[in-house]
Amino acid sequence: MAKTPRILIRESQKEIAKLMQEYLVEISADIIADIISNAKSGNKSQATKNIKTPNGQWYKIDLKEAVAVVVREAINNAKEEVPARIKFAEYEDLPAAIRRFVDAQVVLYASTQVEDLKKKIAFKYQDTLSYTDNIEEIKKAMAVEAAIYAESAAISAGASKLVSTAVNSARKAYFDQPEVMEKIEAFQYVNPEPNAAICVSLQNHVFRADDPELQRWTPPFHFNCDGYLRPILVGNLKGRVPSEYVPTKKALESVQFSEKSDKDILLKCCH
Repeated sequence: MAKTPRILIRESQKEIAKLMQEYLVEISADIIADIISNAKSGNKSQATKNIKTPNGQWYKIDLKEAVAVVVREAINNAKEEVPARIKFAEYEDLPAAIRRFVDAQVVLYASTQVEDLKKKIAFKYQDTLSYTDNIEEIKKAMAVEAAIYAESAAISAGASKLVSTAVNSARKAYFDQPEVMEKIEAFQYVNPEPNAAICVSLQNHVFRADDPELQRWTPPFHFNCDGYLRPILVGNLKGRVPSEYVPTKKALESVQFSEKSDKDILLKCCH
């Protein structure tokens, strides 16, 4: 039996975060070596100019492949919930627009992390250079700074959003297939341990399958959000009544990711 979406999100988040950390440590070693080489061969104050990151492209490729594995598991999970005889099992089966959206998220995270890493190491170099010119001491200080960033909450949170976005996008793409959607009467929001007002407010809310607002209320809504929409098959509502979701002001204020920001990414990568 496939993992529940929540377990898949949580376990995959740890795996993706580990991959991010390993690559960032590897890339930081290259950055530091480049800076030290520049410092030894020229003006020390200019050593952080034109830093190379030869492993940056490999990071994007491997991160995309890891996300594709998560997507495959998410689709298999969705197929167990709503079985249908359609060819829809791999990352490549996703609609082109969603693939481009997920790809854009991968590139965005990898590129941003590498640039942030460069800035932090470069700043630490200049800061350490202000009170010592001992190369080994400077090198050690940069390595510590890089390790702190790689293990930071920001990397873990980024992995969580990337995984949750991939899982929920893949599930929605599968459920949106006509052969699948005809079997679904409604969707229920599920998050057994909500840690934000929006998830507390949405918990167990039931939407009509054709609710035009459903896209807006598809998670993630915040970092470390592991909520998801569970399909309810036709004839299986069992007293549950689908209704329009009207969020409270507190719930809206807790949303960290806006529908508009994700749509902007989608529009940019699909045109």
